Amino acid sequence: MKKFVLVYPPVTKEERYGSILGEACSRALPLGIYYIASYLQSKNYSVKVFDGEALDYKETDLCRDVLEYFAPDELCCIGISATTMAFHRALSVAKKFKEIRPDCIIILGGIQVTSNTEDALSFSEFDYGVIGEGEITAYELLECLYQNGDPKGVKGIAYYNASGELITTSPRPLIEDLDSLPFPAYNLVKDFSVYKPRIFEHHETPLVTFISSRGCTGRCTFCDNSVFGRTYRQRSAENVVGGT
Repeated sequence: MKKFVLVYPPVTKEERYGSILGEACSRALPLGIYYIASYLQSKNYSVKVFDGEALDYKETDLCRDVLEYFAPDELCCIGISATTMAFHRALSVAKKFKEIRPDCIIILGGIQVTSNTEDALSFSEFDYGVIGEGEITAYELLECLYQNGDPKGVKGIAYYNASGELITTSPRPLIEDLDSLPFPAYNLVKDFSVYKPRIFEHHETPLVTFISSRGCTGRCTFCDNSVFGRTYRQRSAENVVGGT
C-alpha cells in the first residue's frame, strides 16, 4: 500500500503567540493536513498524521516515530505544513529527517512556501513545495513519485532541479466544488482532548472545527490568503449538515 505521513512541526504556544501569555490561548486542530489526509485516504493511501505542536513532541522523538512507519525498502514520503511563524521548526525537523534517512522525500506545504516559494525551497532539505490548495496537488505529486514520473507534469508544485534552477509548474486551479472534498480525517486524531478553546471561551470539550468555505474577497493587511485565494467558494448546506 502507498504510504504518506503528514507532520505539523512542534511549535510552542509562546512561539505561536509571541509571549508566555500564549499559554492562555487556544490550540486548534491543524485542518490543512487533516483535509489532505482525508483526501489521500479516499484514494486508498495509508496515511498518518503527527501534530507535533499539540502532542508536545520533541523533534528527535517526532522523527523517530514518523520514520518507524516506513520500512527501509519503502518509498519514504513526508509532508510538512508550515506557516511563516512555524517555518524554522519545519526546517529543523526536515534536517533531522534527512540526517536519519537521507533518501526520504520531504514535501513542504502551507502559507510560507506558497507566498515565498523561492526562499522556502532554497533549503535543500525540502524536495518539493505544494503551492496553494494541497489536496489534489499532493495526491498527483505522490502518484508521480510512486511511478517514477516527471514532476513537471504536476500542476501547483515547485522544486529545484539538479542544475539549481527553480522549477515552478503551471498553477493549480482553485477547487470550485468543495462538496467533492471529504471532511477532515478525524479518525486519525489520537486525542481530541489536546485541542481546546481559549480559557475565557466556555465551550464544551472536546471540540473540533472544519472549513465550510474557502477564499476571501477582503484585503486585510494582516492576512495572507495566497493558499485559498480571493475567489469565495462554499460547501452546500446539505453537505455541511451531512458531514457533521
